[in-house]
Amino acid sequence: MLRLNLLLFLLLLLAACGTTPIKKYGDKIEIDSVDFEFIDQLLANTNQNAPQRKIDVWLTVPDKEKFAPPYPVVVLLHSSWGLSSQEWHYANVFKRMGIATFAIDSFIPRGVEKTSLDQTRVSSASMLNDAYAVLDYLHLHPQYDGNRVAVMGFSKGGIVALYAAVNRIQNALSHNGLRFAAHIAYYPWCGLQLYDMQTTGAPILIQGGSKDFVTPISRCKTLVENAMINGHSSQIIIKEYASARHAFDHPVLGRLPFKVAMDAQIPADCSIKEVHPGKFIEESTGAQATHRNIGEVLHRCSKYKGEAKYNRKAAREALRETQEFLNHFIVANKS
Repeated sequence: MLRLNLLLFLLLLLAACGTTPIKKYGDKIEIDSVDFEFIDQLLANTNQNAPQRKIDVWLTVPDKEKFAPPYPVVVLLHSSWGLSSQEWHYANVFKRMGIATFAIDSFIPRGVEKTSLDQTRVSSASMLNDAYAVLDYLHLHPQYDGNRVAVMGFSKGGIVALYAAVNRIQNALSHNGLRFAAHIAYYPWCGLQLYDMQTTGAPILIQGGSKDFVTPISRCKTLVENAMINGHSSQIIIKEYASARHAFDHPVLGRLPFKVAMDAQIPADCSIKEVHPGKFIEESTGAQATHRNIGEVLHRCSKYKGEAKYNRKAAREALRETQEFLNHFIVANKS
């Protein structure tokens, strides 16, 4: 089967159909956030000393003639390739469902185009703060229903959408006890196990492919079984799609009839466990991970080759699952 270098080939496609649609048809707002280098800083609640910054958020709202505010909201979190046509695709779908979308650009305001070759250039911890900053914003604006806000992400953004459901993270980042009403994670890396993985109780939907060797869904199954199942985790759904690879739903990949090779930092073999509060060990190497050395730790456990491929059947099934999930938990469930 033909294989192309994703880094070279997709740059042309992403340049042609990347953020342009959402920038053309969405409205941009700026929201205050901060930077973290690793999850240890976030959990230590040291954000008062973290670098302050503005992030860009691209907003789409439903047709006011068809849907009346206050609107339910999906906060969208992009992959390590940055904001792209993927977010615009889902924003369009959700707009037709009567859902407003806030698509966060966590990269460009930080001077970064992508983190595919170095995931520490913008950390998932920073993106978690971005997501909760948007949640704070939504509760201040009556046009949106702050009690019906879902968070959804892809790959790197999927990590954020998943771990935003963990109580310790919510307690560190939310104001006035705010939480997301639902979480949807497309092919996240589930290789981080916190000392206490108790969740907020909000429903979680994890979706991935059986042939995804970049962020294996088997890790998510293990994480849920070993760490996230408790009396407060009322509903965690894992959907695995046969023969689907990484980024199986990305509309750019839908234009290619073959799988593509990814030159990227692949964390499939990395497993970071918080063995005591605040102490993180990467289990494959035995190295302790902190905000001071996380780049080196990830480099030692990562691979730098992977594969991605669009899968029409999986994309359609996953979209249907996503729509049903959102309809049940944020559309029909009015405040």
